[in-house]
Amino acid sequence: MMKKRMLSLLLCAVMLLGLLPVTEGSVSYAAGDKTIKGFLLPALEPVGTVLYMWGGGWNDATRIGVPQAMIDWYNSQDSSYDYHNYNDHSTANRAKGFDCSGFVGWSIYQGLHAKSNEGSGYTCVSRDVGKNYQARGWGTVISKEVLASNGYVLKAGDIGFHESHTFIVIGQCRDKSFVLVHSTPQAGVQIAGTPTPDGKYNSQAAALAATYMSRYPGTQKYEYLTRSGNYFSRCSFFRWNRSTLADPDGYTNMYADEILADLFASMNGTPAVPDDPIIPPDGVPFKDVSRDDWFADAVVFVYQNGFMGGTSETTFEAKAPMTRAMFATALYRISGSPAVTGGNPFVDVENGSWYQNAVCWAAENGITVGTSDTCFEPAAPVSREQMAVFLYRFATMDNHEPESGEFQEFADAAAVSDWAAGAMGWAVSEGIVRGKDEGLVPQATADRAQFAVMLQRYFQWAWNR
Repeated sequence: MMKKRMLSLLLCAVMLLGLLPVTEGSVSYAAGDKTIKGFLLPALEPVGTVLYMWGGGWNDATRIGVPQAMIDWYNSQDSSYDYHNYNDHSTANRAKGFDCSGFVGWSIYQGLHAKSNEGSGYTCVSRDVGKNYQARGWGTVISKEVLASNGYVLKAGDIGFHESHTFIVIGQCRDKSFVLVHSTPQAGVQIAGTPTPDGKYNSQAAALAATYMSRYPGTQKYEYLTRSGNYFSRCSFFRWNRSTLADPDGYTNMYADEILADLFASMNGTPAVPDDPIIPPDGVPFKDVSRDDWFADAVVFVYQNGFMGGTSETTFEAKAPMTRAMFATALYRISGSPAVTGGNPFVDVENGSWYQNAVCWAAENGITVGTSDTCFEPAAPVSREQMAVFLYRFATMDNHEPESGEFQEFADAAAVSDWAAGAMGWAVSEGIVRGKDEGLVPQATADRAQFAVMLQRYFQWAWNR
């Protein structure tokens, strides 16, 4: 620790005295833009290009562009790279990469200056970041206590700092986790995501960070950790005055996913990133289910209870048709997958198939019969009114007494088949089936999302009996 503080003081003195003139590097952004976007764009320039070097970047904080020496060093190393080189304090060694303070100071310079070697003091030890920049009149410090009292609201461009680390906030997510860019000892300059303020590490920010960092080739070479620590309780934050950095792009009122999409669209020569990355809800492995989907809670419910699986290990296919085999299998699992005593009467139900026992059990218990005496048509889709009938019969078998109700308020009520009217009346009156914009649409094919939601509502009804 004493060596670190001595080196920090030495570096501060070097920068304040301006003893080390610098030259410009190549850039793909407009330096000196003096906007929040013009600050964040340069901060992303070293991502996947610059390794962490303790004390690194302090001599280069007033250089426009990423120093070529850092790029060369990054390309010359591999996964065995070890930043623990505290004894070599030479200028040449520190020029190989950025530490956290060197990276933040360099990024600030890019946002405020259009050419190299103007002024000094942009880099300082992490604990002094807020005090230093506030004293320059650039903005104000938000303490961790004030952050907590304000509901943990952060803005694009905020700079976090504590005793041993500093970083730049790209944006905050809807679950209040935030995406940041920093120089980290694990590899170097990277995008990362925090947990939520209440400590959930499976956060939207972590998912966003993983999505964007996966597009950098360096992830095959170095260990990038896209989940960062819980900085809500550890850090204070510096926030820019609009007179210092303007916000014509509205970044301070945007979510992190929107900001990242816009930043990457503005960057030349950077990896393409898909729009609107899917952020799955907690508890499911499905990459095609977003926590913002109207059926997300139901998918979590049926998956975690073992009633429905995915169509693969990572896909649920919510809009895919619900088939007769899938339906029978879900109800069979709800019943505890009991032994099947009878034989298989259906020529189109293959013995040993994943749905054989479920289909035979459903037929034995009168939940559904075949489409003929010898055929079941397991791959045939289930209609919305068939779903209501099957659930009605299952409820009866499950020792409940479902009572019918009315559904005549729907404009297409007459389209409900006579044999399904009683079941549909029960399902509608109990809120298990709800109309769509165009009505009940009883003949329409039910999809997997609709079935998951109906099952969840069925259990809510059954538990209240």
